[in-house]
Amino acid sequence: APAAGWPAARESAPFTTEFRGASMLVVKMPVTAALRALASAPGLFGDRAPSPLGDGGAAFWLDPAGSVLLTVTHFPDAAIGWSDAYGSSQPVNLPHHLVSVKVPLWHGSQRVYQTEYALADDDAAINIYRMGFGIPAKLANFSLPSGATPADMEGMQVGRRGHVMLRLGGIADSGSADVDEVAQLLERPEITHGTSPMANAGPFSSALYVKHLCKAKVIRARKVDVASLVVASSEHLDALLSSGKPLAAWRVEVDLTMRSSSIRVPPQLGSIPVLPRMASAAWSLGGARVTGDAWNPFNAMGYQNGDVVWCTLKLVAEEVSPYLPPEVSLAGDEATVWHVRWQPTDPTNMYGAGSMVVGHHIMEYNELWVNVPVKLRGHRYMYPLLMLLDDDQAQAIGRDVAGTPKKLANMTYTFSPRPEQGAAVKLDISHKERFVMRLSARVAGPSAKAQPGVNANFAPDVGYLFLNHQQYMRDAGFYRPIWIAIRGVQKTYAQHALADVKLELGSDAPEPLGRWFKGPPLESGYVRMDQDWLPNLEGAALS
Repeated sequence: APAAGWPAARESAPFTTEFRGASMLVVKMPVTAALRALASAPGLFGDRAPSPLGDGGAAFWLDPAGSVLLTVTHFPDAAIGWSDAYGSSQPVNLPHHLVSVKVPLWHGSQRVYQTEYALADDDAAINIYRMGFGIPAKLANFSLPSGATPADMEGMQVGRRGHVMLRLGGIADSGSADVDEVAQLLERPEITHGTSPMANAGPFSSALYVKHLCKAKVIRARKVDVASLVVASSEHLDALLSSGKPLAAWRVEVDLTMRSSSIRVPPQLGSIPVLPRMASAAWSLGGARVTGDAWNPFNAMGYQNGDVVWCTLKLVAEEVSPYLPPEVSLAGDEATVWHVRWQPTDPTNMYGAGSMVVGHHIMEYNELWVNVPVKLRGHRYMYPLLMLLDDDQAQAIGRDVAGTPKKLANMTYTFSPRPEQGAAVKLDISHKERFVMRLSARVAGPSAKAQPGVNANFAPDVGYLFLNHQQYMRDAGFYRPIWIAIRGVQKTYAQHALADVKLELGSDAPEPLGRWFKGPPLESGYVRMDQDWLPNLEGAALS
């Protein structure tokens, strides 16, 4: 059986990941009173409410007698990336630091862990953790003493979005450790519920979980005393961890072999779907507000005050086609590339309707859309091959909620002196020191033409098609594409042409715009607009 309490579940073929030479600080913390209170209601751990008609076996229960496991790890050898197609291209090592907070749960008669909170310092690693492992990693800055690792440091802190989330100090050796005890801690089975806030809430859809079985080869372990541990209240982290002295702690050097598989659980007769909880949404998606711009709750649209530059480009079909998902084919030879700065946006609240479920997540960020026309099952859509942006919280929300292919990038976007007729526009984008795109132009006179795919409300064939990117197709007999079809709705305040347009595109494999497109822009423009989304009824038959 894939897991206790799930007799009707289907389990995918497992995959194995090796982490060699990991350096860890392993800390046991008591279960907080706040976590006990939160766990008294269903839904905190990705479960459905127990069925009054069945055995309700899909539920998790907090183990109050257990301990929360905090780990701080440096992975110098983590070949979790791929240079091209998953499974068939060369693995890529992504060295990174990771903080994880694992909560002790009962699942049936089995004791398991579940990672509720995680921070990492590599933007590619956080996507892979979220997509491939169901671990809700978010971007953070790790500050360790020069040359130190978690297995020998005396203190460290982790910061995120202007807040110090975690600080440990006075870490000192306190004697020899029982290697088997440490290995048993690291080898407890883990079942995560993925990172999509609505994944397991549907009344008729199967719930999806990820199971991890770890084998720990402990090379060295020493007990340590941790004099102080300080936890931030931001993102509800203090509900998972309490500031103070740990129950126990170890410095560990270890090789980890993790065997992971996905588990699909059909809905139980009479089981009740549970909406996401604000606390779990904050652990997975939350982040401190970093914009001073006021979000207008009386404006019906969630995306506000967007300054957009766009251009259409001739696409190279033989270069673009390999990047399209199964069943999808090109439906034209012109792509629309547009860049926007939202000032601000609350992306989890379509028309303000979601705030009671996941709260407000107000932010300001730049975002590039690279869209090509496609056809799927008799309908035409705009399909984003690539989206780049400069806010990790917006990236996580976009991927988790809508399945968008968002990646972080470095972006410089300016209007001189301000967004208006005659202003000079400059846009420069890079990612991991790779050049992606550079545009310069001048805002020309007003234009009457709304651009399909940008601000042409309800124009034909410009609904958006997303393939949910919270899945790797590791097992073709288990996974199925999850399509999402939506349509943008815009309120346009200003619309201008662009003049003196100069465009350069990079061609490196992860962002090959220079190979996808050829020639100068066919058309270009500037738009000031608000935006939100509606379901696209043409996509109602997609599954």
